[in-house]
Amino acid sequence: MFLGRDFLAEEGQPGKSYVVILSNRLWSQHFGADRDIIGKTIRMNGESHTVVGILPPGIYDRFNSHCGYH
Repeated sequence: MFLGRDFLAEEGQPGKSYVVILSNRLWSQHFGADRDIIGKTIRMNGESHTVVGILPPGIYDRFNSHCGYH
């Protein structure tokens, strides 16, 4: 992990809060590499998600898209 933390086991259970780990590229290009984004809420696919981590540079971005964030 570059910043923040990994997912917690309980976060994968149905009905739990939505959390997200951003790729380094998405974080840099769309959030201005703002280190203060950890703990903040962003909208993705019409849902609110709390940013808990940022991946290190060079990690493959599986979805190669904006994933519907706002």
